Amino acid sequence: MTAATRSTDWQLLQRLIPYLKPYRWGLVGSGLLLIPLAAAAALQPIIIGQAIAFLKGEESTYSFLKALTLTQGIDLLSIALLVTVVLRFGVQAAQGYWIQKIGQNITADIRRDLFDHVLRLSSRFF
Repeated sequence: MTAATRSTDWQLLQRLIPYLKPYRWGLVGSGLLLIPLAAAAALQPIIIGQAIAFLKGEESTYSFLKALTLTQGIDLLSIALLVTVVLRFGVQAAQGYWIQKIGQNITADIRRDLFDHVLRLSSRFF
């Protein structure tokens, strides 16, 4: 990528910023949804690892699991895994919906401004 391309991209981004401003809180909200999404994604391998360690009876098993029977521990870990999967899919769906909605609204705003600009041009231009 050349320096001219980078400056052109930066200029293009600066021209898009006014279109982003009306949707800033939606964008911030979508960004904040990344936190529970990342947490749920990070917890899933930990839960699976604990299930394996619990089944093998390893020392790395959390102490509260050691007090449970095999069935109770696996049930608890299964429910925890299910909760994280449902949370992850739900948050991912909500975030995807809002990003798509905001993107479509920004596109419509740009098209509306372009159409208004074309209507303001004199007939001699055409």
